[in-house]
Amino acid sequence: MGVDEPAVWGVFAGLMTVVPYFGPLIVTVVLFMVSYLQFQTLNMASLVALITLAITTFEGMYLTPHLLSKAASLNHVAVFLAIAFWSWAWGVPGMLLAVPILMAVKAFCDHVEGLGDVGAFLGTE
Repeated sequence: MGVDEPAVWGVFAGLMTVVPYFGPLIVTVVLFMVSYLQFQTLNMASLVALITLAITTFEGMYLTPHLLSKAASLNHVAVFLAIAFWSWAWGVPGMLLAVPILMAVKAFCDHVEGLGDVGAFLGTE
């Protein structure tokens, strides 16, 4: 679409995929602002934002759930609470690390004999 430094924005969008719910919104808003600053038109900025939103929506709703399915099936409430807690504790780095930390805790609980109930609570099974 002609946005400068596409590799940088691709890496940024890839990193933001670990932030459920807010990641696609952040990517869409940032790319809208960047494309508006570059192209100086609302039409082009809106087009970039809409295509970005479509791609992140497809990735978040279809592609990632299909690829991860059972391996990363997490309770949505646990994900939201983990993001809220780690965002409060560590700010933006905490928000980025909340879901990977939760997945690691769930995997640990699933494989330790006495913590199976905690793993079942964190999962959607």
